[in-house]
Amino acid sequence: MIVAGIGCRKNASATDVAAAIHAALARAALQPQALDAIATSGVKGAEPGIAAAAAHFGLPLVLVSQGDLAAADGRTATRSERVLALTGVASLAEAAALAAGGPQARLLTPRIVSGGATCALAHDPEKWVPVFGKRSCSNNRPEQDDDSKKSHRALAGSGDAP
Repeated sequence: MIVAGIGCRKNASATDVAAAIHAALARAALQPQALDAIATSGVKGAEPGIAAAAAHFGLPLVLVSQGDLAAADGRTATRSERVLALTGVASLAEAAALAAGGPQARLLTPRIVSGGATCALAHDPEKWVPVFGKRSCSNNRPEQDDDSKKSHRALAGSGDAP
């Protein structure tokens, strides 16, 4: 299981969120198809840019409770005093990825800043296996159906999408 954890400034655009995800994936040498979920705090779940980016990638948006973020905070690699004061954790992106990835999850990439968003990738090593020479997860997502592909193309063509 590979999770992209997201933090962002208020009203960050879907383009900023998607750019942060793409930057983290590039750093980890992974393709978007390797992702299983996008995660953020329950408070940030109302951010339209995060929800739009999750829809763009065709991934579930996992909203992580404050308690679960705090429990994962000890496994983060980055510390921001500003983020700590605002969210109660040293890195929202990292804590969200780790919490959603499960108790065994480890960071693949620490948070990456892109525009008004941050992204960190975490994986559960127990569920992450090589497939045909590529890193992948053991519970790959099914192919998108035709309606999903059409909405993805429409979103991508609108200029508002990542």
